[in-house]
Amino acid sequence: FLNENLIIPKGYKVFAYAGLELNLINSAKILSFSPLNFIGDKDNHIYIHSADSSGQGIVIMQVDQPTTFEYVDFTNLSNPVQSGWELSGAITFYESPVNISYCSFNNNRAEGSINIIRSIFQIDNTVFNSSFSDAFDADFSQGNITDSYFINSGNDAMDFSGSVVNIRNIIINGSGDKGISVGEKTLLVADSIMIKRANIAVASKDLSEVKINNISILDSKIGFLVLEKKSEFGPASIIATNIKFNSTDNLYMIEEGSFLMVDGENIESDQKELKKAIYSDK
Repeated sequence: FLNENLIIPKGYKVFAYAGLELNLINSAKILSFSPLNFIGDKDNHIYIHSADSSGQGIVIMQVDQPTTFEYVDFTNLSNPVQSGWELSGAITFYESPVNISYCSFNNNRAEGSINIIRSIFQIDNTVFNSSFSDAFDADFSQGNITDSYFINSGNDAMDFSGSVVNIRNIIINGSGDKGISVGEKTLLVADSIMIKRANIAVASKDLSEVKINNISILDSKIGFLVLEKKSEFGPASIIATNIKFNSTDNLYMIEEGSFLMVDGENIESDQKELKKAIYSDK
């Protein structure tokens, strides 16, 4: 177990292998200025958790070389808080590339299970389960997410701001707010997506562009939402092809000035002040 903060300075490479169990207690956190290479295997994962529900997760800060997590389970961690500063992610990467494969993020108690900021990321075959708020946040970053699952997110399953992202073969089942939220001039290219039980399946905001192919939206309140939320930006767009809806209350909500095209057809709208209608209680 780890019962006090672990700070790893620059100039190291940190390795952990199959079978490691790391229990963060007494509000402990890991802050690393060097890359972490945590490599489990299919039958023997690495397990990082907090038995007393106080563990404050992991921060990777300004590291040039990529961190690698393979077959690692992150469970019941919270965001780092200390004497005047606070981060939002249980696992945070700031200006630090990361590769994540065959991992799981379970019951993490933070605004984001992962928060990636100004970083390059590759994520595949990973499960995000029962996140307290957002499952995945990327801000001003670039990367890919493939073959992954997002289950029962308290808020958004995926939230992108100011980023360039490709996602493929994604299943989202249960989002308290949005399945996919795209804002602040993000470009998102998506293919083979299923979103079920979301308040809003896909939202494009504030000069963002979403290009999405082969998406199924099921048991949700709103399919596509396109609008300007922040006045310093502008209208947004979604271009969608091969769409299937089932038990979705409102297929489209488009603010005047924003753009939605579905299977080659421009969906017209004269709705105004959608921000007020959608976000008045947020």
